[in-house]
Amino acid sequence: MCPSTRDTPTRVLAVSGEIDEAEATAFQDAAIELLHEHRSVVLDLSGVTFLASRGIAALVRVQRAADDADAALTVVTGPGNRAVLRPLQITAVDSLFRLVPDLDGSDPADQVP
Repeated sequence: MCPSTRDTPTRVLAVSGEIDEAEATAFQDAAIELLHEHRSVVLDLSGVTFLASRGIAALVRVQRAADDADAALTVVTGPGNRAVLRPLQITAVDSLFRLVPDLDGSDPADQVP
C-alpha cells in the first residue's frame, strides 16, 4: 500500500496581486487541490492587493472544502493588510477562518482580531 500524501507537512499557497473574477476560480481550484493532498494548508494572502467578492466566495468554498476533508486551513492576511482584512470584516465572514498576520504567526491560536 502506498503512503498517503495527506500525512505530509503543511503546504503553503502564496497568492499575490488581485483575487478578482478572473483569478478566483484558479485560486480556489489550486487551494482545494492542496487540501485533498495535505492535512494542513496555509493560504498566504499577504501579497494580495485586492480581494473581490468572487475571491471572498472562493475563500469560503475553500474553507468548506477544508472542513469536509478534515484538514487544517490557515489564512495569512499580512500585518494590517486592509485589502484582505477589510472585505472579510465587511462581509462578516472573517470569523469563518483562522486568520494570522504572517507566516511566523501561523499558529491557529494567533488569530487576527
